[in-house]
Amino acid sequence: MAFDTLKFAHRPEQVGVPRDQAETHAELARDMIIADVATKADLAATASASKADLAVAVKDLKADLAAAVKDLKADLAATASASKVDLAAAVKDLKADLATAVKDLQAGLAASKADLAAAVKDLQGSDAELRAELKLLEQRMTVRLGAMMAGAVGIIVAAQKFL
Repeated sequence: MAFDTLKFAHRPEQVGVPRDQAETHAELARDMIIADVATKADLAATASASKADLAVAVKDLKADLAAAVKDLKADLAATASASKVDLAAAVKDLKADLATAVKDLQAGLAASKADLAAAVKDLQGSDAELRAELKLLEQRMTVRLGAMMAGAVGIIVAAQKFL
């Protein structure tokens, strides 16, 4: 940045400040202001350094991200492997439980078949007993019916003799 000391000294002179004081003020202002003002070269150097710092930061961030992704993939693979082992064990346990349940059901079915066979046998025995009792009842009824008929015939014969 260009600082015009002559122009800066000229104004105080116009209002009555002696020339040597105005020039001293101009030089002092130039030294103080220009010392703190950044030049294009300063800005370019700062921009270049910032770009380099940013590139390093991006590179480090990419490396950190790649490492994190690698760790996550390893964790995921380990978790999947453990889950497969757990799932296989659970399936094995379920198969064993199912086999036991099937055996229990088959045993229960066999016992039910045996109970049913015994019940059928009992019913068949009861059926034979019932048939025998019915035959006896039929014989008794036949005898009673015969007796009643003989009595009725006797009454009819007696009634005819009376009439």
